[in-house]
Amino acid sequence: MAYIIDKSRIRDKVNVREICYDMLRTHTMGTLKEIAQKFGKKCHSTVINGLENHANFMQTEANYRELDTKIRTLFLQHLKQYTDYENKN
Repeated sequence: MAYIIDKSRIRDKVNVREICYDMLRTHTMGTLKEIAQKFGKKCHSTVINGLENHANFMQTEANYRELDTKIRTLFLQHLKQYTDYENKN
């Protein structure tokens, strides 16, 4: 989680954060302000900018789309494992 919340502007880290913004915006009822706070950001405008970047990169960058797919797949795998564990207990 520290990798994602890190304030680094290294493009690889920023890409992961922007994908996470999109996942949270898509799959939760969280407001932009709440999403920003989860990432240690002061303002929701950072999330808005990240979502705009995400949309643009998804349309134009094959490598970014591949990264998005990998992250979402890993997330869903972990979610399934967690859900399976919770259902057993």
